[in-house]
Amino acid sequence: MTNKNLSCESFHQAGFAVIENFYNYETEVLPIINGISDIIQQVAKETKISLVDQGKLTDLKVNIMKLVAEDRRLGAVIYDAAKQIPEFLALVSSNKNKKILKEIHPGIQAGVAAAGYGIRMDLPKEEKFRTFWHQEFPAQLRSSKGVVFWTPLLEVTELLGPVEILKASHTEGYKEVYNANSDGKTGAYSLRLKNEKQIVEKFIKVAPLTKPGDLILMDYY
Repeated sequence: MTNKNLSCESFHQAGFAVIENFYNYETEVLPIINGISDIIQQVAKETKISLVDQGKLTDLKVNIMKLVAEDRRLGAVIYDAAKQIPEFLALVSSNKNKKILKEIHPGIQAGVAAAGYGIRMDLPKEEKFRTFWHQEFPAQLRSSKGVVFWTPLLEVTELLGPVEILKASHTEGYKEVYNANSDGKTGAYSLRLKNEKQIVEKFIKVAPLTKPGDLILMDYY
């Protein structure tokens, strides 16, 4: 099945592609939002913290910030629990993902990087879990033909901060990294490209604005 919104040639040239409305909001995205909302409500009930307002999106936008303001550790509880939601795991292993991967790399044996999937929770002005410019390959050490599937649970605006991509930077292959050990970063968060400034200056930076249901595909390099 060919996805009419994907040009494989364009993907291989640019190193990324944006497909609007790839996932169905009502059946594939909203159940994940509902699951996270339920977790937030349960954490609030257990800790006896009064939330700001009611509503699934309010939970993701405002109430989670209320909980974190009371106790930052509650953010870690929500973050970890969100990755266990069955509907999220169903989306990760969706047959739609497998089909589009095989369009990009015909004949590939599809797989999921076991430690590579999750739900990001970026908090304002918190640097510890912000990633430097990076390639996914060194962090995952999986197939050199790996593809990142990135999709938002909230509408991503300029103010919220879209994911930034260096167009066609994958064409130069693997870049050496080192452990930066800054701002308390650990693991993959602390990996930094050697000669990062020179690399970034060579390529055009793009930052697609997306809404729930949209999909950004990115080459592992």
